[in-house]
Amino acid sequence: MDIRTLLSTEVIQIGNKEVSLLNLFDIKEETVSEDMMKQAAIYAHIGMLKVKYEIKRDRAKQKKDEEYAALDLAWREKYVVNDWKITEAAIKSEIITTDSYGEAQERLNISEEQFSIFEILTKSLEMRANMLQSVGAFLRMEQGMTGMNTKMYEDQITTLKNKLRNKPS
Repeated sequence: MDIRTLLSTEVIQIGNKEVSLLNLFDIKEETVSEDMMKQAAIYAHIGMLKVKYEIKRDRAKQKKDEEYAALDLAWREKYVVNDWKITEAAIKSEIITTDSYGEAQERLNISEEQFSIFEILTKSLEMRANMLQSVGAFLRMEQGMTGMNTKMYEDQITTLKNKLRNKPS
């Protein structure tokens, strides 16, 4: 499964709408405040999906190891019964070329890829949080809603203070 397919099939609930992970990283000026409020919930949800895929990966690894052990035992029994001398490398070669072991390895590869994608997604969400904060700060600055613009008004503030000080009581 490629990354676009995986991300489009995983859908999370945000408020009253479903969002595919493929569209999760869109940032629009008009929804920055809403996106900031939902960031922690999204991060938690992606974190839970990451754990799900981590467990899936670990199970695939365990199944591959079990398949290897079963094949190892079967090959060893075959060689003992026939009184053949065989090296560890030869047994390993026999095992890894079987279809069942190849299938187990492929399932593990897919699971590792999916887990890696969710590791990257969690890191990307951390970066998204930083971007949301930066965009939010920039928008507030543009609207004059923070103390970030005090330099612009410094002269006016100084003039007003002087007027108030010199005002007769």
